[in-house]
Amino acid sequence: MMPDEVELLRLRRLSSMEDSLRSAGATYIAGVDEVGRGALAGPLTVCAVVLPPGCLIIGLDDSKRLSPAKRRRIAAEIEQCAIDYSVTHIGPALIDSDGLTASLKAAVVEAIATLRVTCCHILLDGPPLSVHPAETSVVRGDSQVAAIAAASIVAKVHRDALMQELDSMHPVYGFAANKGYGTAHHLEMIRRHGVTSVHRHSFHPCSIHQESV
Repeated sequence: MMPDEVELLRLRRLSSMEDSLRSAGATYIAGVDEVGRGALAGPLTVCAVVLPPGCLIIGLDDSKRLSPAKRRRIAAEIEQCAIDYSVTHIGPALIDSDGLTASLKAAVVEAIATLRVTCCHILLDGPPLSVHPAETSVVRGDSQVAAIAAASIVAKVHRDALMQELDSMHPVYGFAANKGYGTAHHLEMIRRHGVTSVHRHSFHPCSIHQESV
């Protein structure tokens, strides 16, 4: 199914930064994004995606703008279309011991390193991390750059699947619904039951509750 004219123009705008880098001689360009930075439980997940020239995926956008069903559909298309992609999870224990910023940097480095292709440029959502010699950070990159949008979607789908698994292990906290974020229900369950091994004990209010599960 081909996109209509309006969608085609939008997708071409999303790909404009990558097209410019290719015109300047870049070959493999990775878009990188994370999900789970502000969660109280579960991993920090980073995805790196290398899209081929001319890859037009209908509906590609910032993962936060998409329904779960659309994210899953588009993630499957990204994984099929991409030259390569990788997903890295940093668990709560490492986040607690190393801190969020160091954990994010480590996850980005690992995601790039585990790609089968060697990237000559990476495009990051948010502030610079100084993890690659040719790194461009893009504010709101997940809505501005195709490869970053793709990374945001794949990261979100993979992390959501992990949170579903954690929900079956710790059903009282509602991880399937809240994905580890501090909803009113999740905070109340922490208050009543304490925290688990999958909570980030260095994050407030987890830091003031004892592990009970």
